[in-house]
Amino acid sequence: MKKVARINIESLKPIEQFVGPEDNPKYFFTMTNIKKIGINPRHSFNTPVAVCAYPVTQEYYKKLMTGALPFAGERPYINLFTISDKINVMKSYTEANLNSDINTLKRYFPEIVNKDLEDLINSSKKYSNTGYPIEAFWNLTELISQNRADQSSEVSREYVVIKTKGTEWGHLLRNLGYTNFYDPGMGLIHPNEPYQFQVYDPTVIIPINTYLNPYTTKYEPGLISSEDENILERRVHDLKTVDGIVSFISSTTDPKKLRRFTSKNFLKNESIFNSLLHRNDIPIDVLEKLFNFVLDNPSMEIHHLLYKFSRHPKINSNLLLKIFDYVLNLNGLSTEDNQYSQFKDNFLLNFMSNPLVNKNIMRYFESHMGILDDNIKYYLSGNPNTSPEVLRKLYEDSFNNSFLSEWYKNEIRENILQNPSSDLELLKNIINTVDSSSKLNLLNKDSVPENLLRYLAKDQDVNIRMRVADHKNTPLDVLRDLAKDDDFSVRGFIAANPNTPEDILLNIAKDSDLASKVSLTINPNITSNLLKILINDKELQNAHPSIINYAKNKLKSMGHSDFSINLFSKSFYLTNKLVKLAHNLYFKYNII
Repeated sequence: MKKVARINIESLKPIEQFVGPEDNPKYFFTMTNIKKIGINPRHSFNTPVAVCAYPVTQEYYKKLMTGALPFAGERPYINLFTISDKINVMKSYTEANLNSDINTLKRYFPEIVNKDLEDLINSSKKYSNTGYPIEAFWNLTELISQNRADQSSEVSREYVVIKTKGTEWGHLLRNLGYTNFYDPGMGLIHPNEPYQFQVYDPTVIIPINTYLNPYTTKYEPGLISSEDENILERRVHDLKTVDGIVSFISSTTDPKKLRRFTSKNFLKNESIFNSLLHRNDIPIDVLEKLFNFVLDNPSMEIHHLLYKFSRHPKINSNLLLKIFDYVLNLNGLSTEDNQYSQFKDNFLLNFMSNPLVNKNIMRYFESHMGILDDNIKYYLSGNPNTSPEVLRKLYEDSFNNSFLSEWYKNEIRENILQNPSSDLELLKNIINTVDSSSKLNLLNKDSVPENLLRYLAKDQDVNIRMRVADHKNTPLDVLRDLAKDDDFSVRGFIAANPNTPEDILLNIAKDSDLASKVSLTINPNITSNLLKILINDKELQNAHPSIINYAKNKLKSMGHSDFSINLFSKSFYLTNKLVKLAHNLYFKYNII
């Protein structure tokens, strides 16, 4: 039966100006029972907990005007909004995004992902109607969320309502950095609503206007009392006033003028509060007032707001420390409280990656190590602001903590090895527990600290000393010491290292070892004087005439033409490759 509008549908005409393309709309509307946009954590649908909305497209504008919305069309309020964040269109999600998210998920949930990942991705692609990478991501995050919800139900039945798959799913997407997703007709979020927009972080929402639904079954304009009509009129007047304030906050080019809206009377209006928080250029004192207002009003959706505050472009280290202190001391944020522990851990992980987290804040962080979970310890071990004392505690914890998985133990030790804040004694303790193969793998990385390179430069294994001689971070004094190494292969890598000073290279050019002289020629910083010494070396001329020709070509490329060249320029580049190959065969594989 066709629906009949109870009030004039012309009141919805202003929405038409916001109509956009269905593949990438900028405006959306959500149907609610109350005059407010927010997340309902008790939702029972097979989707992430979110603010669910329709896109303002030609199709859905028509459905709205004719009362033909597929879901929630009877609700009394139509809330029009946009968001301050990038809109994540599902079809734009790439394989690169998928690989990056999988790597992140492996760190958080290795026991789930490593077991089911390949089967899940293969099956999702096999039965996919579209073949888009987002389907594999969507199925994978759903699997993890269901698993975590099942675990929490087993542990604590009293939190089964809070720890549903939907709430876990919404948390997971938000922690992966996704504040929203838009389904442009794929039906991935829900098959009955193929065009759907979901917002997982309500703080990115920018309200535009609220309209009464002409087709609602919950609003009877002809039956309300005159007193209620007066209240409704005052609310409409207040809404216009609020819209004017929100418009001013969003458009003013003078951030100082925002201070006039920081009284409690203004901030208690959610639209005004969010408009202020979304300004990236608000003065720090305004940001502090907003935060203090949140502390005084615990009924607000504080979890989402804390994320928003901690990532605000204008935040400073003092306010960041206040937020951190608040999270650790917030009522209920103890390790025994399942309701809040996940929020606390996820927040602290995000907190640690903030570039404003300096050594002073990190010391405060360290004083609460006793309540930190494995993920926090893992990131703490890799943070360059972590003190040497705490790195030592983390190292000891990796041996003494029976609840810490072997994966975390190994990862924490590897992080400590690469952390520039680790002291030499700690590095010695760790490196002495691993074999040569592990040492070589470590030296293949760019981020080896100088302290560790100094220590490994004295290793008995010549292969270890060779890698140190070849490393870009090896200090100058260590290069000088290794240039005197008894093994010619170590001296060969010193000869090829672009950081080796010229006086050391000059000594190598006079070395009796031919292999080291060959390595000199591939050093990108070799000088013309060194090349001339090599060209005039009788022993090198007899043993490796091709190297002599190569050196002559290289000298000519520097602008010197006082040597006869018999090779074409093309041969020069070929010889360059052969010389580098000879160097590697000499020293890395002990061949020729």
